[in-house]
Amino acid sequence: MPTKRSKIIELIRMLVEAERQWKQRGQPLQKDKGDLRGTLRDAMIDADLTQVPDKVSGYRAVLGAQNKDVYVPEKLRPFIPEGVVFLETVESVIVNIIEGLIKEGLFTRQQLLDAGALVEEAKTTPFVKLERLEDSERNPAPTTRRGRASKKTGSTAR
Repeated sequence: MPTKRSKIIELIRMLVEAERQWKQRGQPLQKDKGDLRGTLRDAMIDADLTQVPDKVSGYRAVLGAQNKDVYVPEKLRPFIPEGVVFLETVESVIVNIIEGLIKEGLFTRQQLLDAGALVEEAKTTPFVKLERLEDSERNPAPTTRRGRASKKTGSTAR
């Protein structure tokens, strides 16, 4: 019975092959490629993995997403120095002011995250991209979405 990881490796190889064929033939394979990416994405999410290398194909599948920053006005107040106008209704002004204060070193992005004044929200649904493995890379342990190595290998994630 195939494991989740072996299924993911098989999907990586299928997607690499679809990419190669698409480069040769063009648009007819676009739908197949999209379907494979979606299946691979779902399998990686189900297996709680953010990246899986495949030494045979020479590629690594990486699960990613774009995030956007959302500032929480009531939690931002303690960070704002006196004299700075604080407009809760104009978010672009808040973003510009806060980013300026971070650049000035008044506080860090991590401090805002820790205080709950900054929340990262998903801007897009997760996506999968293929990255070519470097020649010097070995087959490292797959990394979970929590940044830990797979239990089967016992090694630590990067």
